[in-house]
Amino acid sequence: MNGRDQVTVVDLLREREGQFVRVWQCEDMIAKIVGPSFQFPAPPPLPSALQHKAKPKPAKPAGPPALRRLKSPRENAYRIRFVYDGRPDSSFQTDPELLRTLMKLEASDFRILAIETVCFRAPDDWDTVETIYEDTGA
Repeated sequence: MNGRDQVTVVDLLREREGQFVRVWQCEDMIAKIVGPSFQFPAPPPLPSALQHKAKPKPAKPAGPPALRRLKSPRENAYRIRFVYDGRPDSSFQTDPELLRTLMKLEASDFRILAIETVCFRAPDDWDTVETIYEDTGA
Protein backbone atom coordinates (compact mmCIF):
# COMPACT_ATOMS: atom_id res chain seq x y z
CA MET A 1 0.00 0.00 0.00
CA ASN A 2 1.49 3.32 -1.00
CA GLY A 3 1.52 6.44 1.17
CA ARG A 4 -1.55 8.01 -0.45
CA ASP A 5 -3.57 4.83 0.10
CA GLN A 6 -2.46 4.70 3.74
CA VAL A 7 -3.67 8.28 4.30
CA THR A 8 -6.99 7.48 2.62
CA VAL A 9 -7.48 4.38 4.79
CA VAL A 10 -6.72 6.33 7.98
CA ASP A 11 -9.21 9.04 6.95
CA LEU A 12 -11.89 6.45 6.20
CA LEU A 13 -11.29 4.64 9.51
CA ARG A 14 -11.64 7.95 11.34
CA GLU A 15 -14.93 8.61 9.50
CA ARG A 16 -16.09 5.05 10.31
CA GLU A 17 -15.35 5.59 13.98
CA GLY A 18 -17.32 8.84 13.89
CA GLN A 19 -20.33 7.04 12.40
CA PHE A 20 -20.18 4.37 15.14
CA VAL A 21 -20.20 7.18 17.72
CA ARG A 22 -23.26 8.68 15.99
CA VAL A 23 -25.08 5.31 16.08
CA TRP A 24 -24.23 4.96 19.78
CA GLN A 25 -25.60 8.48 20.46
CA CYS A 26 -28.83 7.72 18.58
CA GLU A 27 -29.35 4.45 20.45
CA ASP A 28 -28.63 6.19 23.76
CA MET A 29 -31.25 8.89 23.00
CA ILE A 30 -33.82 6.25 21.98
CA ALA A 31 -33.16 4.33 25.22
CA LYS A 32 -33.71 7.54 27.24
CA ILE A 33 -37.06 8.12 25.49
CA VAL A 34 -38.53 4.59 25.53
CA GLY A 35 -36.44 2.88 28.20
CA PRO A 36 -33.69 0.29 28.23
CA SER A 37 -36.05 -2.59 27.30
CA PHE A 38 -36.35 -1.37 23.69
CA GLN A 39 -35.17 -4.05 21.26
CA PHE A 40 -32.98 -2.54 18.58
CA PRO A 41 -32.94 -4.28 15.21
CA ALA A 42 -29.71 -6.05 14.41
CA PRO A 43 -27.26 -3.94 12.42
CA PRO A 44 -26.75 -4.79 8.76
CA PRO A 45 -23.84 -7.09 7.98
CA LEU A 46 -20.64 -5.07 7.85
CA PRO A 47 -17.76 -6.12 5.61
CA SER A 48 -15.47 -6.20 8.66
CA ALA A 49 -17.77 -8.73 10.38
CA LEU A 50 -17.91 -11.13 7.44
CA GLN A 51 -15.80 -14.26 7.59
CA HIS A 52 -13.21 -14.19 4.83
CA LYS A 53 -11.06 -17.03 3.70
CA ALA A 54 -7.54 -16.18 4.68
CA LYS A 55 -5.31 -15.85 1.67
CA PRO A 56 -1.94 -17.47 2.11
CA LYS A 57 0.63 -14.78 2.58
CA PRO A 58 3.48 -14.89 0.11
CA ALA A 59 6.86 -15.57 1.62
CA LYS A 60 8.44 -12.30 2.49
CA PRO A 61 11.83 -11.93 0.86
CA ALA A 62 14.74 -11.59 3.21
CA GLY A 63 15.32 -7.97 4.03
CA PRO A 64 18.58 -6.14 3.75
CA PRO A 65 21.28 -7.01 6.26
CA ALA A 66 21.52 -5.13 9.50
CA LEU A 67 22.83 -1.64 8.99
CA ARG A 68 26.26 -1.17 10.51
CA ARG A 69 27.67 1.95 12.07
CA LEU A 70 29.95 4.23 10.11
CA LYS A 71 33.65 3.62 10.63
CA SER A 72 35.36 6.93 11.41
CA PRO A 73 37.21 8.84 10.26
CA ARG A 74 36.97 7.73 6.62
CA GLU A 75 33.21 7.00 6.58
CA ASN A 76 31.12 9.98 7.64
CA ALA A 77 27.80 9.44 5.79
CA TYR A 78 25.56 6.93 4.10
CA ARG A 79 24.50 7.37 0.48
CA ILE A 80 21.11 5.87 -0.36
CA ARG A 81 20.28 5.14 -3.98
CA PHE A 82 16.55 4.66 -4.44
CA VAL A 83 13.64 4.76 -6.86
CA TYR A 84 10.75 7.02 -5.88
CA ASP A 85 7.64 7.30 -8.03
CA GLY A 86 9.51 5.62 -10.91
CA ARG A 87 12.50 7.99 -10.84
CA PRO A 88 15.96 7.02 -9.57
CA ASP A 89 17.52 9.39 -7.05
CA SER A 90 20.01 9.43 -4.20
CA SER A 91 20.44 11.06 -0.83
CA PHE A 92 23.13 11.40 1.83
CA GLN A 93 22.21 10.60 5.42
CA THR A 94 24.03 10.35 8.72
CA ASP A 95 21.16 8.97 10.82
CA PRO A 96 21.21 5.15 10.86
CA GLU A 97 17.76 5.05 12.54
CA LEU A 98 16.23 6.86 9.56
CA LEU A 99 17.81 4.31 7.23
CA ARG A 100 16.52 1.40 9.34
CA THR A 101 13.04 2.88 9.09
CA LEU A 102 13.33 3.33 5.33
CA MET A 103 14.61 -0.23 4.93
CA LYS A 104 11.44 -1.55 6.64
CA LEU A 105 9.13 0.62 4.55
CA GLU A 106 6.82 -1.33 2.28
CA ALA A 107 5.58 1.02 -0.40
CA SER A 108 4.79 0.41 -4.04
CA ASP A 109 6.28 3.74 -5.13
CA PHE A 110 9.55 3.62 -3.13
CA ARG A 111 12.41 1.10 -3.21
CA ILE A 112 15.97 1.29 -1.92
CA LEU A 113 18.45 0.19 -4.56
CA ALA A 114 21.65 0.46 -2.53
CA ILE A 115 23.19 1.85 0.63
CA GLU A 116 26.83 2.85 0.56
CA THR A 117 29.16 4.29 3.15
CA VAL A 118 30.95 7.36 1.85
CA CYS A 119 33.60 9.90 2.66
CA PHE A 120 31.47 13.00 2.17
CA ARG A 121 32.95 16.43 1.58
CA ALA A 122 30.18 18.14 -0.43
CA PRO A 123 27.05 17.04 -2.38
CA ASP A 124 29.16 16.69 -5.52
CA ASP A 125 32.43 15.73 -3.79
CA TRP A 126 32.40 12.33 -2.07
CA ASP A 127 34.00 8.88 -2.40
CA THR A 128 32.26 5.54 -1.95
CA VAL A 129 33.99 3.51 0.73
CA GLU A 130 31.81 0.38 0.79
CA THR A 131 28.45 -0.81 -0.55
CA ILE A 132 26.72 -2.35 2.47
CA TYR A 133 23.41 -3.18 0.78
CA GLU A 134 22.43 -3.69 -2.83
CA ASP A 135 18.98 -4.72 -4.08
CA THR A 136 19.35 -7.88 -6.10
CA GLY A 137 15.97 -7.30 -7.76
CA ALA A 138 14.63 -10.62 -6.47
